[in-house]
Formats: sequence, structure tokens, C-alpha cells
Amino acid sequence: MKIAILSENPIIKEALEQIDEVKKVENVHEIEDIGMNFNTLILDKGELASVDLIELRERFPNFKIMLLVKIGEDTFFEKACTTHSIDVVSKDIIEKEIVYFVKTNWLGKDLGSNSDYQNVYAVMGTHNQVGSSEFCFGVAKVLSEYNRRVVVVGLNPYNPSEIRTVNTNQSLDQIYPLLENKVLKQSDDIKKYLTGVEGFDYLIGNRDFYNAVNYTEEPIHYMIDILKDEYDFVLLDIGSFYDNLLPLTGLSIADTHIVISSQEIASIQQYKRWNEQILKRVNFKPNNRFLIVNKYSSRAVITPKQLQVELEIPLLGNLPFVSEANDDVYNDGFIANGNHKGYYTSIINITKALMNIADKDNSSKKPFFLTKIFRKEG
Repeated sequence: MKIAILSENPIIKEALEQIDEVKKVENVHEIEDIGMNFNTLILDKGELASVDLIELRERFPNFKIMLLVKIGEDTFFEKACTTHSIDVVSKDIIEKEIVYFVKTNWLGKDLGSNSDYQNVYAVMGTHNQVGSSEFCFGVAKVLSEYNRRVVVVGLNPYNPSEIRTVNTNQSLDQIYPLLENKVLKQSDDIKKYLTGVEGFDYLIGNRDFYNAVNYTEEPIHYMIDILKDEYDFVLLDIGSFYDNLLPLTGLSIADTHIVISSQEIASIQQYKRWNEQILKRVNFKPNNRFLIVNKYSSRAVITPKQLQVELEIPLLGNLPFVSEANDDVYNDGFIANGNHKGYYTSIINITKALMNIADKDNSSKKPFFLTKIFRKEG
């Protein structure tokens, strides 16, 4: 794949030279004049209007084309790009992200496969503070009670999801250099840096917000490759920010995506925004996708059924609203450790469903029937 670049962004050329032959050009005519066998074009939006996209696509009908734009500034233009099979990416994209996009979307390099990562689950939120960490802790606790080996890994770049009752210096940012240099070669090496919590192992997420942008996918992939062979269930606490390679790598690897929502309008609005601008542009291929409605109330205007339809994700279960949730987190570490029979019963039922689905996937290697309803053909 030879890449022509017509952009003022200084990092693009340097970043992509590690992938294939790259040439910076002054205009689109130069691509034809120099006679090189290009098949990819990356350019700034500049003064381009929607009508110009027709000529651009006619001139390069077989090219992969990426336009660097200010996301959200001209939504009509962005939709027109989609119509003409032109990828739209933020003009402020950083080096690692542009490489990641090209590898996964244009070169078709999957970071995971269904058969190899069936026991890896990415738990993601529709918006901030919706409860992805609490879900991970609750499910992990129940799984351990069923004698399943479980590890929870924090991959939220902006929230380490620390458990107040657990005191440890170990976190993802602490062991990342060891993963990057492959000092940790097997599960026993990594286990030394994990913390035991209520029967499961836990790696607290990133505490170093300043360096959140410096993570790359390979060390995270390397770690998950080791953990998936040691544990029955690997739960990745993704969080709800998807502008970083930590969550994107986890989502690319995991065979099952579990989306945690609430009955707030933000669950619909923010998730759709993330999905439109980032998530659907990355080559995710989960075998299963499920929706969990957290803080459920029968009196809420937005119903679980409506969320299922709006988000196009099959509903797996509801978790009831717990008014004393903050007290539980403070006193007991997480909500599932508190004395709330209704909440814990819901966690048990959801966990049993996940175990049953895992058993079916291991035996048949076919998508769960709920997922088929929402999977688009072609």
C-alpha cells in the first residue's frame, strides 16, 4: 500500500513510514504525474466542500481516502464523506492513532479473533460514571464464587477505578514498561503485580493521566495474550472514553462487548456520538454484544426496551438503583459487597447468563441468538 499525503500535519508522514512507502505531494495532480503506484490518499479538508467529494472519488475510484477534519464542525460534510466511502478522522489525531487506524481499517490487521479470545470481555460505558467498574467487580466476585478463575484489568485511561478498601501501589502504569520490554514473560510474572480482591485478581488502571496518550496497543495485547491462557474470564474495564489506545485495544481484542447504560438521555446521546465519530470506524469484530441497564427504575421515562432499540444492542439484564451506593463504595469497596439482596441477585443472574453463553460459545462457536437479531447482513 503506497500512501500519498497532502496535509500540513507534520506527524502523518513520519508516522506512516513504518507501514509502507509514503510520499508527500503538493496537489492531487502530482499523484498521477509522478507515476507511482499509489492506492491511498490522506489529505486535509482545507477548502473542500461536499460537491468536491464527487470529483475526488471519480478521480480516484479505487483509492482508500482519508480526510483530516475538525470533527463536528460540518456534520453534513462528514455524512457526505461516508456516502462516497471516504474516511473522516480528526485533524488533531496523534501519531499512534493514525498508525492504529491504518493497520486495523485499511490493512485489515485484526488485533484479535473470536476463537482465540472467547474468554475476554470488554465492559464499556455509554457515558462517564455509568458503572462499568462496579459491574466488573460484581461479576468477578460471583464468578469466583462459582470457582471460576477471574481477573479484572483496568483499561480506562482517565480513571484507575481504585477500590477504596484495597491498598496497593501496583497499577497499569507501573507495569506497562515491563510489558513494553517483555520483562514479564508468563502469567506468574504478571500475577506478582495483581491484587487479590474477594476471590478475583485485579490490576488497577492508569494512574498517570499525563502519560495516557503514550500507551500503544502491543504491550496491552501482549499482557492480555498471557492472561487469557491463565484465567477462565478476563474482564477489561474499558470505561467510557474512546479517544485512547487503551480502550480501543481492549475493544479490538475482546470477543464479547458489554455496554453499561443508565436510563438517562446521556446514555443515548453520548454513546451514539462516540459510536459515530470513533467506534464504528475501528475494525471491531466481537462475537457477542450485550446491554446492561444500570441504576434501573421502573418509573423512568426511558425504558430498557427503548435503550435496546436506540443503541441497537440486545438487552441482557437490569441492575436496580441502589440509593446507598456511595456508602457501599466507601465502606465495602464496591456495591456488590454491600447488603443489597436485590442488586446482588441481579448480578448473580447476569453472571449465570454470561457463564451459559460462554459454555455455548465454547461448544458451538456460534453467535448468541440475541446478537443475530441486531447483526446487519453484508
